[in-house]
Amino acid sequence: MIHEEHFSRTDIDAIDENIAQNYFTPVLEDVLNQIADIKNICDVGCGNGIFTAHIKQKMSCKLVGVDGSKYALEKAAEFNFDELHHIHDFSSDTLPFDDGIFDLVINKDVLEHLVHPEHLVSEIARITRRGGYALIHVPNHFPFVGRLKLLFRNTIDPFHYFPESRRWNFPHIRFFNHKDFLALMFTEGLKPVMNLCCHFPSFPKIRRLMSKSLKTQLARQNPDLFAEGFTYLFRR
Repeated sequence: MIHEEHFSRTDIDAIDENIAQNYFTPVLEDVLNQIADIKNICDVGCGNGIFTAHIKQKMSCKLVGVDGSKYALEKAAEFNFDELHHIHDFSSDTLPFDDGIFDLVINKDVLEHLVHPEHLVSEIARITRRGGYALIHVPNHFPFVGRLKLLFRNTIDPFHYFPESRRWNFPHIRFFNHKDFLALMFTEGLKPVMNLCCHFPSFPKIRRLMSKSLKTQLARQNPDLFAEGFTYLFRR
């Protein structure tokens, strides 16, 4: 479930990056440069809107947002979404849309918060048209760097996503590895067509000795060890 008690207003307000230059923008640009005929886009878990609102500055489309926080949706309303919808529980509720109406569904940093992430994946597949796309991202807490920090610092938050949280109220309650992330998508007929894990390389301090091309190649080839997130474009 994602609602204001689980994802606080403080966490929402902390997402205040430049709308056109946030860290997810290169991922969206890669995707939108590769696929055509995108007229209807839905951001499932849109939060305050920062990560996807600028899409309409780049292309003509209908942009719809859904979130479990009314406070986040109030913030998203300041941007140019065509529709915004509130849902109580992503783990059990049906998304308020007919089957197969979106060309692209975006789901970023949501599944790790859910008791039943498989339910939302099923809903994402349902509202995506046949031949349409789903762009899905979850964090990888335990690449090589994360494993070292778990071993030596005993932390489940190696990248300081929620530095003020304790383990008993940590917002992430599901942890993915690469194999199981893809397996979850396969169960709902979502087939990977674009590996975008290379956008989130994760290496120890020796990264300064490595070229950018080598880091991105390793993150794409072995995201379990070398990517901070699992990010894929899927096709239904």
